Amino acid sequence: MDNPKNHSTASALQGRPSSKAERRVTSGLSLIEITLVISILVALSTVGIVSYQNLSSWRKGKSAGIELRSIYAAQRLYLADHPTKSAEMLETSLILPYLPSGNALPKIDSLDGSPLTIRITTMPPVFLSGDTVYDPSGSPGDGLWDVGNQ
Repeated sequence: MDNPKNHSTASALQGRPSSKAERRVTSGLSLIEITLVISILVALSTVGIVSYQNLSSWRKGKSAGIELRSIYAAQRLYLADHPTKSAEMLETSLILPYLPSGNALPKIDSLDGSPLTIRITTMPPVFLSGDTVYDPSGSPGDGLWDVGNQ
């Protein structure tokens, strides 16, 4: 008769599982591994969404700065053609022929979607939200929501 201890040792040496628990299939993912993978995917998607939102607001600010630079160029062209005038005397109708579009000032919305006005009586021009200068970038010379360093 075989000794059970020897049987278990013999089967372990032969590479066969010695009990039913050891014969269980071990391929697949555990709950911890699945949770870890899902956590990593959620973190990566969150980073992607935040990056996209920042890129979107940067793009909107850059576009607004480009529009403001075109108005600034129109101001300078008008004043070069009319050297006796000053920036304080400018009106929209005076600089319209000097704008690339030629028919209207560009319409720009703030980051929250409210329309902004453009003060053309200062050089360089600025965006206004109500009566205050609108530049959410916080830097007056970066070209986002302003003319930038000229």
